Amino acid sequence: MKKMNKKWKGKWVKALLGGEYVQCSDELCATGIKYDKFCCLGVVYDVVAREGEAEWVHDPGLSWSNTLTEAATNCSTHLPENFKRKIGLSLDAEQHLIAMNDDDNADFKTIAKYIKEKL
Repeated sequence: MKKMNKKWKGKWVKALLGGEYVQCSDELCATGIKYDKFCCLGVVYDVVAREGEAEWVHDPGLSWSNTLTEAATNCSTHLPENFKRKIGLSLDAEQHLIAMNDDDNADFKTIAKYIKEKL
């Protein structure tokens, strides 16, 4: 697999291990009454958004979606192609992480270890 951008990889692993994010499956971000939940891919999107290089957009009919500021692309279960290019995440890696998060119910610690060692 292609190696990820080191800056975003490090920030992503730190965020997954930091305890700030509550995990969900089947969507990048699920809004809640008390807190929002994120899948592992939603965490990296949020990390980049907090740096001002992407943004979450709320569509009342569709819940939360995301968009890159330089190219608006809405999605709810997969990262936009231009975002994956930005952070250096391949389609194969994205699919593997989706399977870990959604199908295998791997926790963020396990996913962070995979990202650190394999990406």
